[in-house]
Amino acid sequence: MTMSLVSLLVVDDDDALVRMLTEAAETRGYQVASATSLPEADAALNRDHFDVALVDLKLGAESGLDVIRHIKEQTPDAEIVVMSASTSLASAIQSYELSAFAFVQKPFNIGQLFATIERALECRRVNLDNRRFVWELQTSNQIADGIARSLELDAVLAGALQCMVRAMGVLGGSIRLKNEVTGCFEEKAFVGPRSMQEIWTELKGAVPRPSDHVIASRAPYLVDDLRASLPPHLAGTIPAVSTLSVPILAGDELLGTMSVAAERPGRFEVADQRLVGVIAGQIGVAVQSARLHEFVIRGKREWERTFDAIGDPIAVFDNRGSLLRGNTALAAHLGRNIKALRGASCSDVGFCTGTGADCAISRALANDGSLTEVTLPDGQIFSVTTFPVAGGPGGASVVQVAKNVTEDIRSKRRLQQMSD
Repeated sequence: MTMSLVSLLVVDDDDALVRMLTEAAETRGYQVASATSLPEADAALNRDHFDVALVDLKLGAESGLDVIRHIKEQTPDAEIVVMSASTSLASAIQSYELSAFAFVQKPFNIGQLFATIERALECRRVNLDNRRFVWELQTSNQIADGIARSLELDAVLAGALQCMVRAMGVLGGSIRLKNEVTGCFEEKAFVGPRSMQEIWTELKGAVPRPSDHVIASRAPYLVDDLRASLPPHLAGTIPAVSTLSVPILAGDELLGTMSVAAERPGRFEVADQRLVGVIAGQIGVAVQSARLHEFVIRGKREWERTFDAIGDPIAVFDNRGSLLRGNTALAAHLGRNIKALRGASCSDVGFCTGTGADCAISRALANDGSLTEVTLPDGQIFSVTTFPVAGGPGGASVVQVAKNVTEDIRSKRRLQQMSD
């Protein structure tokens, strides 16, 4: 990560004063540019971005107020310290109306002037920090909203990565997750030019990816200039020059990595690392939630397959006596589509004896299970077990299992007749 010097623009038509201010600023480690007129100031603004500007209110026939307006239009976050030999209160008021930080009257003490500039720089730092904090909060909330809308992991990863790349204004990014079966870290989401992705395929492990360092160390890894670690024939063609990679963790478990890349060297700072780390934490929660959801869905499907594989009709009723779920055997017995069974009453199913409070379902809800033999109008005989199940999300429920015992009963009756 490169540290930029404080950049100062001095706008004054007094050459001797400009030289003195330039020398004093450079001695203090500032990067200085100067201008003696509005056109020269515009040219300097087109070339560079300035942190603070010293502007004389009178530049020959021109007004320094116009220079201030141009600075604020092109670099709104720059702080401006106004210099003037005039004692006019109106001039000071006009300067402050244009958001100047301070008004310094000539002649001035050079030490006090640079103390004012330092206060202006501190004010600028606070404003930028506050602005970044709000931006980070908005970005984080936007990604969190996207994550909350879906449990489809691929969609969550792609949406979060696109949002982050767009918000940071960088070239691209990628997310790698650990395959739970193979243990390998696979790329699950990518945003950016295809050439940025293809270069690692061309290298085929000859040079570790920045995310490989994160996987090895489980710590963030920042590269100011990738070209230094690449073969000469690739260093001049790589589209992404600086990268930032962070781990995606769930407690102590390394789930994967999240990386962003930019075209210019030294693009990423500590604040960027903090933001990407926060988003990686959100992704970690999303991965865990998606895996839990997948586990629950897989368990549900296995339960349903097992439930439907049972050859005896099974009916599950809620605490109002309405059918919640029936298996395939029940649907075949009733000659109805399994999806059309939901909401049927126990009388529709036909395995209950008695009515009202004497119904097997009602007795089961009163914690009185039963085993009964039911003969249907077509002559089929079923041994019906009805029992309550407590603790469901909607309260108690009742399970009714019917076993067709027609042949068993008829065989017993024939044997009894033969015996008689």
